[in-house]
Amino acid sequence: DELTQSLFLEMFGDPVTNPMGWERTKLGKVCRVQGGFSFKSKDFVTDGTKLVKIANVHFENLNWSEVDHLPEEYLSKYSSFALKTGDILMALTRPIIKSLGSVKAVTVQMNDLPALLNQRVGRFNPNTNKITKSYLLRFIYSDYFKNKIEKYSSTSLQPNVSTKQIEDVDILVPSLALQNQFTEYAQTIEEQKTIVQESQKRSKELFNSLLQKA
Repeated sequence: DELTQSLFLEMFGDPVTNPMGWERTKLGKVCRVQGGFSFKSKDFVTDGTKLVKIANVHFENLNWSEVDHLPEEYLSKYSSFALKTGDILMALTRPIIKSLGSVKAVTVQMNDLPALLNQRVGRFNPNTNKITKSYLLRFIYSDYFKNKIEKYSSTSLQPNVSTKQIEDVDILVPSLALQNQFTEYAQTIEEQKTIVQESQKRSKELFNSLLQKA
């Protein structure tokens, strides 16, 4: 994670000082942030379409330790709130993870679907002719963006940030060619991370097996 973030700063520079002179614009000019729908708890069912709530949005991946479901037909009824693989989501309430020093943002994976977007969770819909999802995600994980969100959300007892405030944050817009190059590098790092995680998992399983035998 630190390697990807360091690569982001090396390729694009500090968003505060903009040493490479990239175009600077409001996030809302290149990406719309959509808020979720206020689904009613009386409509929840024991099985069906998963509902992404604030509790499910942590860091990188959705956490399904707590999960609510809606009827399957809600997926078509509320199709504008249906999630897709690769969607970037962010918690709009308590948006900062203090222990990680990061914004609560995740990427929707194929095994998270089907799922619907609940209120107080935002979905980023970037103009891909301007910014790539990989660049956007790492911008969201940057200290610069975190500090902006922290400033917005620290004014209330219940830390909240609005989609309008997020869209008002300045973002640098580097060339698409460089963004695509960054995406390739980031994907390679993610692949290596997955290999390491699988290796650690196998090592732990082997150790536990040996421990049982002992």
